[in-house]
Amino acid sequence: MCLQMFQRFVSDSLKRSSWTAEEDEQLRELVQKMRIGNFIPYFMEGRDPTQLVYRWNQVLDPSLKRGSWTENMELVRF
Repeated sequence: MCLQMFQRFVSDSLKRSSWTAEEDEQLRELVQKMRIGNFIPYFMEGRDPTQLVYRWNQVLDPSLKRGSWTENMELVRF
């Protein structure tokens, strides 16, 4: 736990900046190659596993539905 705290908050080895298009593509490839059912083992140089999980689940996952809500509360896909 001490190592994780050090890596997240003290060390300069982790990026805390915006994601680049290259990093997004690298994460997509990682998920495609390493996925085992619903489990995705995450390791990418310079990013914390928490960052990877959040980026995939909230931004990159192709199954995410985005768009406006209709009157009957269904999401309309673009």
